[in-house]
Amino acid sequence: MKDAKIFIYTQAYNAEETLARAIESVLAQSYKNFIYYIVDNGSSDSTGSIIQKYAKNDTRVRYVRNEVNSKMLRPNHIGFFPFGSVLEGYDFLANLDADDEYAPDFLKKTLHYALEHNADLVCCGSDFIDIITKKTRPRKLHIAEDYLILEQPVDYDRSLAAYFEFARTIWAKLYKTSLIKRLELGWIGEGEVHLSNDLYFALEVFTKADKICIIKDVLHTYYVNNSESVIRQFNPNRLGDFIAIFDKGRDFLEAKAGCVSKENWQLLYQDYALGLDTVFVAIKGDEKLSAIEKIRYVCEMYLHERTKELFDIIELKRLESINKYLIEPSIAFLLKCTEIQKYPELAKLAARAFFVMRSKTLPFVSEKIYEHLLTEHFYLLVPLISFRYSDVFDRLQKIPEHKLHKNVHLLKLYVYMYKALEKSDCDAFELCKIIKGKFPKAYDDAGLEPYVLELLANHSALDRLSAADAFYLSNLVKKIIRGDHWSAFDEVIALAHKEIDNKHLKSYLELALYVCDKAKHQDGLILFDITLCRILIEEGSGHKAKPRLENLLKTLPDDEEIKELLASL
Repeated sequence: MKDAKIFIYTQAYNAEETLARAIESVLAQSYKNFIYYIVDNGSSDSTGSIIQKYAKNDTRVRYVRNEVNSKMLRPNHIGFFPFGSVLEGYDFLANLDADDEYAPDFLKKTLHYALEHNADLVCCGSDFIDIITKKTRPRKLHIAEDYLILEQPVDYDRSLAAYFEFARTIWAKLYKTSLIKRLELGWIGEGEVHLSNDLYFALEVFTKADKICIIKDVLHTYYVNNSESVIRQFNPNRLGDFIAIFDKGRDFLEAKAGCVSKENWQLLYQDYALGLDTVFVAIKGDEKLSAIEKIRYVCEMYLHERTKELFDIIELKRLESINKYLIEPSIAFLLKCTEIQKYPELAKLAARAFFVMRSKTLPFVSEKIYEHLLTEHFYLLVPLISFRYSDVFDRLQKIPEHKLHKNVHLLKLYVYMYKALEKSDCDAFELCKIIKGKFPKAYDDAGLEPYVLELLANHSALDRLSAADAFYLSNLVKKIIRGDHWSAFDEVIALAHKEIDNKHLKSYLELALYVCDKAKHQDGLILFDITLCRILIEEGSGHKAKPRLENLLKTLPDDEEIKELLASL
């Protein structure tokens, strides 16, 4: 098929400043056997005249006019992508935006790979040029080989990171027309997407293609206009579009790879996060929206179930990059919106959004704490959400003790700062003990007991201890936490000379046994073990005492007290 006939298509709307560049790049192709259809999509400038001039001078250029602009045209009307009878007689199809351009060998090289590998689709690299800054960012295949073939399930599964960006655009590609004819899309993504039809279409093509070839060559230039691009204009349907695209990407992998691997889930959610960034930028930059509308849209973006899934599933190492381009700017935007502090409903909404954004990095901060800080203590929220824990701690310490302990939210935050600042378990335990002693109601209202148990669980000797026992035996507990076993032994002996409350006696004996073992004090081990066995028998747990007594008898075979206790069972 050396004389393969190619159908090239461009849809132009008010593109008088860039269209000639696109057309010239097509007419300059080293491969000449093509017909170039250009649709004037209801333009009000000289776009139509430019097309007609080229059509007059080159019979390969075909002019089509839509009297009314339509962003989504039915494929069988040529708009967006030509289907059906219009493609009869053509072997391949290519699409070029009115403000982009091809390298001279685009058709020649993509056609070569299509024929060489019998590929339904060939994708090439692109140079992204910012029209304002003139900076260039290449999008190309990053592998050692010159091309990548996608045909078997393992290809789609293992290479997603290399090819997925190519599966999200319709340009910089050469399509077999037989592939395009197999698609039955009607209105592309009808009922599922409103603005991102090109993304939906690209994924559908990748799903239906039997064989895909992606080449390293950069043969296409994409001019980025962030100030005027349609994707930067906010539309309430945009978030729903990206959710539909996410679902389409998942379906694509299930169809082509057989399943979605853990690594590929990460890549899908990363891609969804990029979509969220597009939504956020559009919301923030839309001058037609009021401040309250912007707040609502941003918060609702984070409160969608798909976004919550993103923060549940995404790994921390990937969250770092998302934090830079999406989360941090979103937080900064919301913190500047003074309306949030004025209206309780907005504060509650923002608090829920903050909780989602920081669910992995500030898991100890609840929605209620965020809401309280937004409305009452904004000066604490800013350093907290920016991870400036020392500033938060210093500011909390300046609050009078009686006020701090009467405020459940601030009290929780104060205790959490001990954890965030990695203060010692001993210091955190002592703080909770003081709060329990001085302000028992605040301790209960703040729900600090689980935190105390978490501190105790960090140490094997204390992991079965109740908070009440730990507070009662606090000096001994703190010495065990510090690992000061000889000092802990002295505390055990000192407590042995005091009358210990029966409610805490068993816990004391268990700790005493642990300390004596660490201090290598054999007599203490025997004494406390016998005492513990006596208590177990008295409370009806002889089955627990028996193996301990039998073990003691091996060490002290003539001990009458041990024999007497065993005989009582």
